[in-house]
Amino acid sequence: MKRRIIFSILMTIFLNSAVKASDISIETSARDASQPRVSQVDTSKLLGLSRKKAQELLGQPKRSEEFFPYTHHCSIVDYYEVKAHSDEHLRITYNKDGIVSATEVESSPHAIPKCMGETVNSISLTDTKLRDFLNSMPEDQLRNMRAVQITEKLGKPDRSWHETSRAGGRDWHFLNFLYYLSENGRRAFIVMFDEASSSVYEYRLQSISD
Repeated sequence: MKRRIIFSILMTIFLNSAVKASDISIETSARDASQPRVSQVDTSKLLGLSRKKAQELLGQPKRSEEFFPYTHHCSIVDYYEVKAHSDEHLRITYNKDGIVSATEVESSPHAIPKCMGETVNSISLTDTKLRDFLNSMPEDQLRNMRAVQITEKLGKPDRSWHETSRAGGRDWHFLNFLYYLSENGRRAFIVMFDEASSSVYEYRLQSISD
């Protein structure tokens, strides 16, 4: 058992020291040098790195999402632009210990709501209130909640909107609630409802970089 623990520690140290900045090519936008783009990356060399180490190499992500927060299903995902004039992003998924568990270049699955980044006068939903809400029930129960029930628990959302997407040969209709968690509007809790079933389809924490 002790050998297994020591081996795991040594492997983590090895992986954290294996990636060099030269393994990753970064380009910056002429308009905004603060937003790096990943032009080339050997994603296999990111596996096993801590989130801190990955961000030291890649810079701050364009956006981050935390799915199923505050539960044992929690996972954090960071997104980096791959190149200019493209919707492709490098998606980095971290496990509950903050270690890179998966990487993939893909089209961004969620657009950043245009209302994110707006300055807000006051915060109606705090991290503590949100954490208490998420810990108050099993995940299955939360997923069966209706929009009116979420409003009763968390209050009226700061922003709400409807959207339609097409998949599997049919149109899917969604209602979105957004609650700001920071006064600069760069952190938010977002709940998406499937209008056909009137229940929660997905919920996540989302943040965008400065």
